[in-house]
Amino acid sequence: PQLQPLNQAEILSVLEQVQVFHGKAYDWQPQIDVREVLKASENRGYLLRTRIRAAVELLDQLYQYRQAGEIRINELGEPQYQEDELPSLDECINEM
Repeated sequence: PQLQPLNQAEILSVLEQVQVFHGKAYDWQPQIDVREVLKASENRGYLLRTRIRAAVELLDQLYQYRQAGEIRINELGEPQYQEDELPSLDECINEM
């Protein structure tokens, strides 16, 4: 069985708590409406964890730079292979 996806109100509630926790962790009061945090995370995918990561990145930017820049959360963890530099399996075996 799978859980039903969260609705907008439930996601908003989670992001509101993230904003509160971020404020407590860094001893600051984020000056952004939680609906703006929701809006910034909307196109980051449907997974709640990805939206939370986007919200934390946005809050980090506001805390560090006093302004929000580009959220690059979707670029995290994407492997980049450069095949020319990787040895083949045979090359690895022959080195033994």
